[in-house]
Amino acid sequence: MSQISHIKYKDTIEAWRIDADFFKPEYLKIDETIEKQNYNELKDLIWKWNIFSWPFGSSLKSESYTNYWTPFIRISDIQDLFINKENLMYISEEDSKRLNSTTLNIWDIVLSKIWTIWRLSLITSDLWKVNISENNIWLRLQNLSDKEKKVLLLFLLSKYWQEQIIRQWSWNVQLKINVSNIEELKIPNLQLFNIDKISKIYDDILYKHEQSKHLYQEAEDLLLTELWLKNHTVSHTLTFSTTKKAVNEAWRYDADYFQPKYDELIEKIENYKWGWDYVENLFKQNLSVAKIDSETCNYVEIWDINISNWEIIPNEIFVSDLPANWKRVLKKNDLLISKVRPYRWAVSYIDFECENLIWSWAFTILQEKTDYKKEVLMVFLKTECIKDLLLRYNCGTSYPVIKDETILKLKLPLINSELQKEISDKIKESFKLRNESKELLEQAKQMVEDEIEKE
Repeated sequence: MSQISHIKYKDTIEAWRIDADFFKPEYLKIDETIEKQNYNELKDLIWKWNIFSWPFGSSLKSESYTNYWTPFIRISDIQDLFINKENLMYISEEDSKRLNSTTLNIWDIVLSKIWTIWRLSLITSDLWKVNISENNIWLRLQNLSDKEKKVLLLFLLSKYWQEQIIRQWSWNVQLKINVSNIEELKIPNLQLFNIDKISKIYDDILYKHEQSKHLYQEAEDLLLTELWLKNHTVSHTLTFSTTKKAVNEAWRYDADYFQPKYDELIEKIENYKWGWDYVENLFKQNLSVAKIDSETCNYVEIWDINISNWEIIPNEIFVSDLPANWKRVLKKNDLLISKVRPYRWAVSYIDFECENLIWSWAFTILQEKTDYKKEVLMVFLKTECIKDLLLRYNCGTSYPVIKDETILKLKLPLINSELQKEISDKIKESFKLRNESKELLEQAKQMVEDEIEKE
């Protein structure tokens, strides 16, 4: 709803801002609440020379990325609290040495400074000595104990930091925030908080997060070992030939489709000791027609699957705002398989109850119809070798997609029921721990906010 505020000319001069949103009452309220406490500015808690804003990473081109050496964090890798390592890129030893001045250490904080400016993550022990792109900012904390660093991090995820960040953004071609604006943002004195209690919650969040990842990795290892695909690598052949018959049968003329590595992987599946079957014979496709009586619904688009932890977060929108290609209703336990940008491979299943849950055309939706577990199919599809195989069926150039038929005609090894149950149980427990970690994070943020709001 529209609102009217009266702003003093003096305030606009001091802020060097004349845009109305900067002076929204809720932002002014955030400032007022923090100022009631004994507070610091961010620049008082960091080594100022460790806030980088110049384009140190812009000398790197996409071809500079490698599959090993130094992890390189891009804005897409920054999630709430943790770095997404699902599609992490690396840079060479040479580039790493050249960009040594921007190497990050454990306990450094990384923030996005364009588009998703509210996102930030902590560098943990499993990502020691990493580098970041020019679209990120990093903070190195000083004179704080480990417990205080944990509390500060949770404050940075609370509304009292997030609203300050959003208030400072600027918009021209793209959403961005300047380093000079971040330096002066307000942080309450950390002694205001119950440091021991909040620090303990942080430790529990981290433990459950790591256990969730560990269980998923165990499930994947079980499947890959069973299929003799553990550490499986295939070479991209530079020269090869095919037949006119194969071209006609595939209705494809692009050379990459006929790469020998794809046939090698399919042959491994076909030679599995217990046999194989097509996905369409083991699962049914969700083709239900949506009928929504309410004004709003919960809509799932491709970017609503967090590929770092497989969480699906629907967005509530007006039914009138649904795109023209929406048709289907999602149900609990439906498996969502992304057809758009398959190299990203957003695959997960609905593990929660939700009314009026609608999905877009960007997914193939499958439901169990036999004893074959959806969790096993999910893990199978998310393995590197199968993701690579599915790139064979890409259509389009600037916006690559695969078709429903590609998923339905995929050959799936018939894993024995005991192993399927073991894999399924690990995935379910992984999802459970992920949800518990998220709940604890929300609890910790609420504790921080409650302490700030105390009179």
